[in-house]
Amino acid sequence: GGQVVKNVSGYDMSRLHIGGLGTLGIIAEVSLKLTPLPAGQATMLATFDTTDRCLEAAIGIFQSSIVPLAMTAFDGKANDRMEAVDSGSGGFLAVRLGGRPLYLARQVRECETICEEYGPSQIDALEGPNAEDIWCRLADFGWDEDTTPMIGTRVLAPPSEVRKVVEYVQKADHTARLKPAIVCHPAHGTVLIRWFADGELPTLDGTTGVLRLTRNAVHGLGGTMIIERCPPETKSDFDVWDDVGKSLSIMSRLKDQYDPSRILNPGRFVGEI
Repeated sequence: GGQVVKNVSGYDMSRLHIGGLGTLGIIAEVSLKLTPLPAGQATMLATFDTTDRCLEAAIGIFQSSIVPLAMTAFDGKANDRMEAVDSGSGGFLAVRLGGRPLYLARQVRECETICEEYGPSQIDALEGPNAEDIWCRLADFGWDEDTTPMIGTRVLAPPSEVRKVVEYVQKADHTARLKPAIVCHPAHGTVLIRWFADGELPTLDGTTGVLRLTRNAVHGLGGTMIIERCPPETKSDFDVWDDVGKSLSIMSRLKDQYDPSRILNPGRFVGEI
């Protein structure tokens, strides 16, 4: 028990600034609400022959009564880069669970039961340093010397369409000399796609084509694609934030209200706000 931050009527200003990248104001003071760590934690790691089976198991867990602390799926190409798992190919599903001992043990059993329905080749229960190591590697994917890609994108799609997004990327024509590696969070529809050029570098048309075709496919599945990393000459051909739809007009009016002179991080966010 402790102090409670009371909700207020009108605009929730704190949430308005989160994700705004400094385009609406300068944060001078921050109040944080702390949540205790669970009494115990465990990580279940399931290995499947295909990424498709892996994602089916993930959606099965998502639709169950289990409430994971985190759930991340990744393919063999991503694992080759991160070295999160010693060996294997296909698809991997890591599920982080927490709670009191009996509740935690039940969640682990239920996760294993759901995964067994989709024919895993192996299921492991990880604790302590082994569990922490795999989550650190997943969190750092694409941000160190060994995993820095030529192109990096973040797809936001309905959870029910994540499998189709991954399937498209894995089966797409890779004549542009770029090879994809995928890490995704199926429960909230986030797919991180990293394209690597291990040999001869792709042409400008090649990188542009990969991004344009992938974004079009994502749009067809009701999603959007943020371009997080790409060559500067490719970036000029795209709105890296993608089309945010009707909400852009609301964002523009807020920008006009709080920063009419356009001096706060101009052009940094969607629609060059």
